[in-house]
Amino acid sequence: MESARVFRSTSLGRRAVLTGLGAASVARPRFGVARGLDPVVVMMFGSSWERVFKPLAPLFRDRAGVEIVPVLESSAMEGLARLQASRLDLDVDVWFTSETVASRAAADTALFGEIDVGLIPALARCETVGRTERFIPYWSFPVGIVYRTDLVPGGRIENWEQFFSQAFSDEIAVAAPTLYPGCSVLVVTMLEGGILPDVDSGMRFLRKIRDQVAIFNSSDTLARRSLARGDIWAMMGSPSALKELHDAGAPVAMACPSPTPLVVEGMMMLSGRRQDAALRFIDLALGRDVQSRMTDVYNLLPVNRDVALPNLLKSIAAQRETFIHPDAGMVSRHLQLWTDRFNDAIND
Repeated sequence: MESARVFRSTSLGRRAVLTGLGAASVARPRFGVARGLDPVVVMMFGSSWERVFKPLAPLFRDRAGVEIVPVLESSAMEGLARLQASRLDLDVDVWFTSETVASRAAADTALFGEIDVGLIPALARCETVGRTERFIPYWSFPVGIVYRTDLVPGGRIENWEQFFSQAFSDEIAVAAPTLYPGCSVLVVTMLEGGILPDVDSGMRFLRKIRDQVAIFNSSDTLARRSLARGDIWAMMGSPSALKELHDAGAPVAMACPSPTPLVVEGMMMLSGRRQDAALRFIDLALGRDVQSRMTDVYNLLPVNRDVALPNLLKSIAAQRETFIHPDAGMVSRHLQLWTDRFNDAIND
């Protein structure tokens, strides 16, 4: 099997990003809102809108009195750049983003306001991991090992040492640091006894095992398709990847050996004009009905503790003691350097 490699991409400064976005700044949405409802403009991924929030739009009208007006983003960093570029003509109330990008965005206190948690009753039933005064977690997921039970020796993977062993040479996919921010760097560094942000030991380990890796992937789709075809035995991935493969009929399982990084994603509220509507949206989004829909669709861990987990997620949640939640600010500050060093380690 021919190995794929991740190559260093050119780093763009904020000015270059905004210039490239040009007319992609946040346009003022046109509201077609029924009488008695308040519009709430929410920036989110297209899949989140189509698969979770659009089907539940009537619920938000009935229970929260809001009409969701979606503004779609292709990535959290792209969303942040658009919001900051359009701050003089801002018309977004709630923004879905990753915890890592949120830690960077939170420094812009004029754009992102503190959230009065006392006005969100649903938070009383929600996990607090990752929550700050400006960021409310919506879901989380571990980044572990998704594997084909019919291909791996013995049908089971117990730990990262097995995943990276010579027996699995040319049969694994390892995520680039940008895919699940910093997670692959955390795993290889901690396996070698290192402590972040010092990744020297992890980079030495990568140099040793790089020729055993079939794919260093910056796309979950690439690794997942390779696993589905049987081109590889195992991949570094999430419960969503497990569900996609399982639903397609592949015999798969997921292991969460120590250390398993935990990724948190959630919502920020902008300092706009519709604060009350934004709070009502966030409160219902954290409620059991909406969280249950999200969990069923994506197989990700809900923050609401009242949600019943699907069978495919129960065994993953049972491994919580191996989860490690890295400091998002630390990851954000070092991610570019880690990515450069990761690329050097697998390519030099």
